[in-house]
Amino acid sequence: MKSDNISILGVLINNLSMDEVVDEIFKRIDEFKEKDVASQLATLNVDFLVNSHSWSNDRPRHPELLNILRCADIVTADGMPIVWLSKLIGSPLQERVTGADLVPALAQKAAERGKSIYFLGGREDTGTQAAQILKNRFPELKIAGIDAPYVNTHGKALADYSYQDARIINDINRSKADILLIGFGNPKQEIWFKMNCMALKTPFSIGVGGVYAFISGSIKRAPGWVQRIGMEWIFRITQDPWRLWKRYLLGLLKFTYMALPVIFYYRYRMIRNWMLKEISEDVSFGYHNSNDRVQLQVPRRLTQASVNLINEKLEGLINSCSHFILDLSQTSFIDPYGLGFLTALVKNMEKRNSSVYFIGAHKRVMRIFKINRLWDAFKYITFNTIEDALQKITVNGHMPALHVLRESSQDSFQIELQGKLDAASVSKLDAASIVKEIGDRDCLLNLSKLDFIDSSGLAFLVKIQNHMSTYNRTPILYGISENIFQMFRIAGLSDLFRITQTATK
Repeated sequence: MKSDNISILGVLINNLSMDEVVDEIFKRIDEFKEKDVASQLATLNVDFLVNSHSWSNDRPRHPELLNILRCADIVTADGMPIVWLSKLIGSPLQERVTGADLVPALAQKAAERGKSIYFLGGREDTGTQAAQILKNRFPELKIAGIDAPYVNTHGKALADYSYQDARIINDINRSKADILLIGFGNPKQEIWFKMNCMALKTPFSIGVGGVYAFISGSIKRAPGWVQRIGMEWIFRITQDPWRLWKRYLLGLLKFTYMALPVIFYYRYRMIRNWMLKEISEDVSFGYHNSNDRVQLQVPRRLTQASVNLINEKLEGLINSCSHFILDLSQTSFIDPYGLGFLTALVKNMEKRNSSVYFIGAHKRVMRIFKINRLWDAFKYITFNTIEDALQKITVNGHMPALHVLRESSQDSFQIELQGKLDAASVSKLDAASIVKEIGDRDCLLNLSKLDFIDSSGLAFLVKIQNHMSTYNRTPILYGISENIFQMFRIAGLSDLFRITQTATK
């Protein structure tokens, strides 16, 4: 794991230049034949962060979007406020890497290497215009396909998304495109990709928002000097003031509200360290390797220097162990590089169906997690003692990502969902069989042990609702957490179900 990647407001950002991003994308394209795993890039801007987070620092506004950003293979800083924030907290990003600049750079490299690009989405014919402009600019560029379909990631129509999107997915897969550009806008493009990523055979996908309109010229970009000073948003407002002024004003206000605690904390630490002449870094740490488990005693200050040493010493173990336990009992400070290490570790271990647990974290460490908007992700893996973590490992070690328990009686059918109801787990569910089992009985769904649900999981539940509505019945959901309920609200589905705290009919 790179030690100079940083976590900003709950999202891991890859500290890469434009050239490094392009090289990394084509590296992943070349590796696709061996790994057969599609990769995704997200260009993070203020709009993404504002849409993902609520005003509270311990729960997200859009749990699915935040999870997608955290799980993306590459995340770049698209907005200058994010670059400024990285500098203010002492962990400067190399540069801003925007989708509008990245797509032409990718087109040029693709033309040079004989790779193809599929243009999906875009308003009216902006996708076609953008593809033609890039083809004129780079004659060797291979256009794998162009399509601007209507897709649905919201409401009751979710139940049929796999059928509605089948034609789109088949066209993309038949084209054998190397790069898929998705221009449905935020957050639809990110949600659509996640819902369909199990079926897509394209090595690399990028949500590009309004990039087609920029390339085609239907929306003008600000002059270079305006972009460099970070005032492009003002230029955008002048082009469509009635639509954009409220979005940008409220967005920047909320971003400032989220960023100020982080800025104050890290500036205070910088001043305090200077006054106390705390120049030397404490990079000492201890670790214990036992069977498939590694336990790491995190140093007092988890900074870039200590992360470098940890990566150097433990990289082989990190990539091979099943469980990683980090003892934070001696830790009093974690900088954005240290947070980047923790978030990257959690992300990489989860991709391998392995686990990370924190133990012994003091209140000051939890405060760092909270002001950096990471507590919603870390609180479920934070324990007081090693015994608590080992008990969790014992329980979870034999549990699949999603566990479905069914119990039926003459007049009711109960389903208990444990774990994550997401695109990966839904792809393994036999939804038709479950719906058939329900028949004409009442259906009660226990969600008290459900950790996460995305739009694919919601689609599965809507299928049950559609089936029951034919018998004039309504599914009953109980034990639902705030984050899960928030997903129902965002998707416009809360009125389709009876939601209670207990399993009463």
